[in-house]
Amino acid sequence: KEAALVSAEAERVESMRLESLEVLNILEHRNTDALEAAEARNQEAVQVMLAEHEAALRSAQTKASALLNDAELEKSEALHAAETAHLEALQNMRAETELA
Repeated sequence: KEAALVSAEAERVESMRLESLEVLNILEHRNTDALEAAEARNQEAVQVMLAEHEAALRSAQTKASALLNDAELEKSEALHAAETAHLEALQNMRAETELA
């Protein structure tokens, strides 16, 4: 009779152990799934941030290029004005010399 009780208790303990292993296995799968989902979300966030940074960089490069073009145009206009003023001064000097 006592052997039967011990055997029944052993079966109950083994059954509880198997149930615990099943629960542990389920939790491990859930944990793995949650970890993979979090990693996927992180990767998506990184991709979005990279795209935003690349867009900002392109915008800054475009603005810098436009500013450089404007500066080059102003430089060219200033040089042209200086050359024109120099030519006018030479013509005035020549006219004064011819008059004198």
